[in-house]
Amino acid sequence: MPLPSKADQIKAVARFLDSDKTEGRELEDIAKEIVEGYLDALTKGLKKPAQPLRLGMLFKAPDGKVRRVAWLDGDTVWVVTDSDAYGRLGKIDDNLWSHCEEYRPKKRVEGKLLEMTDDDVAEVWDNPDWKAGDLVSQHQREHKFEVIAIGPKTVLMMNTQTGALVTDGNKYLERYYQREVEVKEISW
Repeated sequence: MPLPSKADQIKAVARFLDSDKTEGRELEDIAKEIVEGYLDALTKGLKKPAQPLRLGMLFKAPDGKVRRVAWLDGDTVWVVTDSDAYGRLGKIDDNLWSHCEEYRPKKRVEGKLLEMTDDDVAEVWDNPDWKAGDLVSQHQREHKFEVIAIGPKTVLMMNTQTGALVTDGNKYLERYYQREVEVKEISW
């Protein structure tokens, strides 16, 4: 599914513009054909479109990177790669999904290659430093957050006072946030 290089794409458009196919045509028709050609290049070879989205699903975007649906709530989705420090918040009705394909990795079990289950994928994409439900704060507890989803190197948090969604990477969480601990009953 990878696209040709940028230089090759430019050469192809230049060849098209310099060909007899553009002779005597309206500028809008030429532009439409270029855009439709590019869209065809993006969607060519899609095996299984990434619809409908489901929590934990892996997919490949036109750039060839594997991403995971790490959080899904209503019409909002948070996707991450295995190296993201922030991820991407988006909408489930975004046109992007028509250009993505579902990705199902395989793992070797007893000499056979078997498709990974969603549980296997979740284990591989786990974040050892954080889990959903962890609490953090900033500015002497002026801003309080609850971790609601994780990626391998990032978390999605909700501000507990405003409901705003915030993403940040593990290294920034350690540096700029205070991990909150639950104080249990103390007996003297």
